[in-house]
Amino acid sequence: MSLLQKRLVIGVILLGVLVLSSYSLYYVKKEYRSELLGSPLAQRMIPTYRSLRKLPDIVFMPWAAFATTNLDTYEISISPKNIERMNAALPESPFHTALLDENKLWVSAYFRTEGYEGNVKIRYRGNLPSHWNAYQKSYSIKFDKDNLFQGQRRMNLVIPSDRRYIDMPLNSYRAEKLGLIHPDESLVRLEVNGAETGILLAFEGWSQPWIEKMPMSSLSTIYGLDDEANGMSYEDRWISWNAEEPVDFTPLETLQETVDHADDETFKKIIPQLIDIEDWYALEVMHILASGYHGGGDTSFGANNLVLIFDKGEGRFKPVPYNTIIYTPSNRAMTGTPGIAQTPPNLFQRILSIPEFRDRRDEVFAEYVKNEKDDDLLFVKNWKKTYNREFLLDNGKNDNHFMYLAKINESAQAIFDHFDDPFGMLQTTHDVPVEVNDILTFPSSFKYLEAASTGPLEASKQHPGLLLNNGELLIPAGNHYITKTIIISANTHLTIAPGAILHMSEGVSLISYSPVTAEGTEYRPIKITGATQDTAWGVFAVLNTNTATSSLSYIIADNGGEDTINGAYISGTIALHNADGSITHTTVSDANGDDGINIKGGLVEITNSTLDNNSSDGVDLDYVHKDSIFSSNVLTNNHGDAIDISWSDLNINDNTIFTCKDKGISVGEKSHPVITKNNIINCAVGIAVKDSSVATATKNTLVGNGTAFSLYKKKPYFSGGTLTASGNTLFNNTRLLFTDELSISRIDENGTTTSLNLDTIPLTLHSPIKEYLLNLKNSIPSPI
Repeated sequence: MSLLQKRLVIGVILLGVLVLSSYSLYYVKKEYRSELLGSPLAQRMIPTYRSLRKLPDIVFMPWAAFATTNLDTYEISISPKNIERMNAALPESPFHTALLDENKLWVSAYFRTEGYEGNVKIRYRGNLPSHWNAYQKSYSIKFDKDNLFQGQRRMNLVIPSDRRYIDMPLNSYRAEKLGLIHPDESLVRLEVNGAETGILLAFEGWSQPWIEKMPMSSLSTIYGLDDEANGMSYEDRWISWNAEEPVDFTPLETLQETVDHADDETFKKIIPQLIDIEDWYALEVMHILASGYHGGGDTSFGANNLVLIFDKGEGRFKPVPYNTIIYTPSNRAMTGTPGIAQTPPNLFQRILSIPEFRDRRDEVFAEYVKNEKDDDLLFVKNWKKTYNREFLLDNGKNDNHFMYLAKINESAQAIFDHFDDPFGMLQTTHDVPVEVNDILTFPSSFKYLEAASTGPLEASKQHPGLLLNNGELLIPAGNHYITKTIIISANTHLTIAPGAILHMSEGVSLISYSPVTAEGTEYRPIKITGATQDTAWGVFAVLNTNTATSSLSYIIADNGGEDTINGAYISGTIALHNADGSITHTTVSDANGDDGINIKGGLVEITNSTLDNNSSDGVDLDYVHKDSIFSSNVLTNNHGDAIDISWSDLNINDNTIFTCKDKGISVGEKSHPVITKNNIINCAVGIAVKDSSVATATKNTLVGNGTAFSLYKKKPYFSGGTLTASGNTLFNNTRLLFTDELSISRIDENGTTTSLNLDTIPLTLHSPIKEYLLNLKNSIPSPI
């Protein structure tokens, strides 16, 4: 045997010993973990053990010498003094003590990556010792409010092993397909004071900017559990991640009362008005595919990792999948749960105890498995192909490369197996003891919650003019003096007959949780007005009917305002929130609230309608369905924007806008509208595109505006606006274009017309517009 061969044999033997030793140490740690963590001697040996178990990584060194990373790198500089302060605040026992808020010390640091740098605050994050007792640590970062990073005020950097590497990316992908609100994440490489600490999972922390970037009401509240929640009373355990003091806990109090004290029949009626139940079914799909509840096992109302958003537009909670892991044999063994990994909290158990809800949950799960299983498995395959190489370049992670590959393969197998529900979560039922109260006590802001759930018979008793008709509700023709707010309950239908006149007392509203047919005629319109000429009433709104379509036509509504009903803030005289519908030949004027018409979500068509002299915006369209249409309407003398859209990709065409104090068409918050053949006259700004929105404007006529097109960033969480404009007519606007350095304009000036043809503007029914344009044209010798 040659000398080289002898050395190879010796090398293989040594490598085998190292691998065997590393595995033995890993096995002992796995089987006797709790005993070892409690032993002072073992604690002193843990750093040595962690170093030894990395020795097998030398097998990959020849390959790693030629491989490169494709991940972004974040660089953080922390002074030695501040690192000492952070470490001094940690618990004395670094291996089996939770890291509570009192131990999470914020210190100053400097953050740098491509395209950004600035001063930040940083601290350790996570409760479990694994987040902060090894070389690779988890961090929370706060950016300066005047120097946000990619629109983020807070960012978390989490050791990927805490999310089983692939679990959070897969669950985020699943949440997106299921239509759930969720944090977006990415993998990045982190350097601290010039030393590479490996790959971390980066995602935005809970904050008001996070809410502002979501397609929901910016008034919504994120509720979560305090790090020290275990054992605390309900009042102390919940906190808000975004709301300023004093935090409004009335939505949680209402949910708590319903979970703890409603009988099954009442609970079944109320809970869909309080929780987006379809979102809850989607979250349950994720729990079944995980075969457990991460942070469950708490018999109280809440549990660790439970995050709820109260959507102020819908007046309902939306569950947020957060820190959802996929249970495998190894982490089941660590938690001592060979079957379903932990039980759901009482909130989930009560929903599961209702057969109808459980049956619908099972349908949603079956649909997901049928339609998405192959796509999920392809995601896993592609993720491994893309990121295995990255983690095999990462020497900072707490696992060695062989341990990493073993965990990924185990997770991939569990992901495949869980489509068959191997632990019988679909068959598990729950019998939750409930202390039933005959009279449920809700906060005053939710005093109409039971009325939203009762049924048509009880709803008909609210007013003599509200008639029961074959299981549905009818408001007939004639005068109706409404002195108290009327709530139309879910699971029925309201018809308002032509010729009905609703005289509303001050602050009084009509709110329907069922679809509405209010179809007047040209000669017998439906009127909704104040009880007297000066009475400012509330709103006429349809809430949470989803795809059930409401039809509103030939309605005249004036002097409405705003209202908050069952936690839902409604700012439009006529409003559709999470409700499909059409509005045509309808006039809304003299609104005292933020909007004449307010739409949040849903598929809507608004046509041939008039919005006049409203105190702020004429119409506000937020996160509407992409096939929505706003067409052939007239908006005059509105004191804010004529048309204000956010998170919407609809068509805006053939409208006439005359005299608004702000913007004719305001496009914001990542909207992508097509704006065609509109006439925008005498506004401060004709068309504004802002906050990461991209708009196309063609064949519009803009006359006498302060600025024809304005592109800019308004909110710090977004970028600028992008406008492509061609074939427009521009006449007598003071300025053609304003754009900031973040925005992009593509204006075809060769296709722009600067002469005014009055025949192209429909003026026959709008003499003030005609008079204004004639005076304007006659006062100018030649077009500009």
